Amino acid sequence: MQVARIHDNLETDVELALSDDTTVGDVAVALFADEAAATTRLSLDGRRLDYGVPVVESGLGTGAVISLTEAADSRERPVARLTVLCGPGAGMSLSLPTGRHSVGSAPGSGIVVRAPGVRPHHGYLEIGAGGTAHVQSTPSGEPAAAGSPLLGPLQRLHPDAFLRIGEAILRCRPITDGAPTGSSCPGRRGTVSFNRPPRDIRRRSERPVALPERPKPPSQRGPVSVVMLITPIVFGVAMAILIHPRMAMFAALAPLTVIGHKIDGRRKQRKFARESAIENAHNAELLAVELAKRRAREVVRRRTTYPAPAELVERAARPTTTLWERRPRHEDFMQLVCGYGYDRWLPEFDRDPLTVADELIETMRSSSALPLAPLTVAMTAGQVLGLAG
Repeated sequence: MQVARIHDNLETDVELALSDDTTVGDVAVALFADEAAATTRLSLDGRRLDYGVPVVESGLGTGAVISLTEAADSRERPVARLTVLCGPGAGMSLSLPTGRHSVGSAPGSGIVVRAPGVRPHHGYLEIGAGGTAHVQSTPSGEPAAAGSPLLGPLQRLHPDAFLRIGEAILRCRPITDGAPTGSSCPGRRGTVSFNRPPRDIRRRSERPVALPERPKPPSQRGPVSVVMLITPIVFGVAMAILIHPRMAMFAALAPLTVIGHKIDGRRKQRKFARESAIENAHNAELLAVELAKRRAREVVRRRTTYPAPAELVERAARPTTTLWERRPRHEDFMQLVCGYGYDRWLPEFDRDPLTVADELIETMRSSSALPLAPLTVAMTAGQVLGLAG
């Protein structure tokens, strides 16, 4: 690959011999040697390149004009903050500028995450204007070019969502989130002007989930009475004696009545079973959608109510408007998050869940787990937390 290198206002044509795993950092060292330090970045036609991105993914090609740019450039102003909430390196926080950042356990990655289950080239985190984040995985664990089938789909990362990479749990939020009102620089007396608005502790009230009633089976007719069974027989025998022997055929109406009664009852039962199965499947789909929405809201509520210790450290260091907002009357007062996992949950229903159809009960059972919910322990007066290992 032939590129143009600009150094000390001098442009030079350079021939690069690249392999599939060559990164932008390798090119920087080859072109600029010791000057390719952490305080500088490669610039491709004025666009900043991350050292950890493979060359095949960076857009670098024949005829490219490459130079060094200072990392402190205003274009690299941090707009998002990535925090490791759980796992090895918990508490680590990185301020990220706009651009595409490689994520993995390899030392040359833009974001190095050393945790079990993290591949050397795990994926990419793309930060947009305003701190918006998108993630893209590399299932093969190898560098891949943009648009390659080796790359997973580009997915939007909500500010309240967790990003799980191996055994590490991360969160990426806009850097302006929770910014305090006032100056963050201490004055002559060592104080900081800080304004924290009152905390809204009102909990959003939701209506109970409406559960449909179990379909009612069709009314069953009673068994054939003795009168209905004997009457045709008596009538046929009497007519055969008084009028003609052929009239004895009326006696056959008795077994035909019983057989017709049984066939009609079974037909109605089969029709009811088909209709109730279709209705229960439809109700189960509607219930699954409603429970998914409420489960997502409950996960966000718990993660917001019970922040991770890494977030508490960040709040105190910045500081943010969420500092010192908890009081003894609040439900989350002195509740320490010790990890994240699945927690059982069900919303309020308008009737006993055990009285509905079996399909709905199965839907409620499968939707009762909150993923990556904060697991807390109370640290109020008289409570003791023991650590082992």
